[in-house]
Amino acid sequence: SAGSNSAVPPSSTANGGGAGGNNGNNSLQLPISQICNIRRQNVTLKLVHVICPSSKDQPNATKDTRFRCLYQYAKQIEQEVYDKAQTADEYHNMLASKIYVIQRKLSEQRQVWRERERERERERE
Repeated sequence: SAGSNSAVPPSSTANGGGAGGNNGNNSLQLPISQICNIRRQNVTLKLVHVICPSSKDQPNATKDTRFRCLYQYAKQIEQEVYDKAQTADEYHNMLASKIYVIQRKLSEQRQVWRERERERERERE
């Protein structure tokens, strides 16, 4: 149901080219303005959940200042992507790249945190 709120049909490129048709001269790609605000809000929430998966399970998270700051950060990322993208396809590709980078950086940071914790445990022994 992720695509159900989208104003962008799955085959928005010429000749049924699907999501991979980024040849630059495709006049049938939908302009970025065709992405509705509801879809943009859903994307922002998805970014929040990528950064902080536990926020899905916390109904009172919106009252937390940290969550609000995180939401504003996600909103800023989405806005930057929206402003740079020319087409809906480009918007979705750029968002996917951003999500990948965020997930990779978070994974790397978690490894650093785990290693520091192990070092602290060794020092205590």
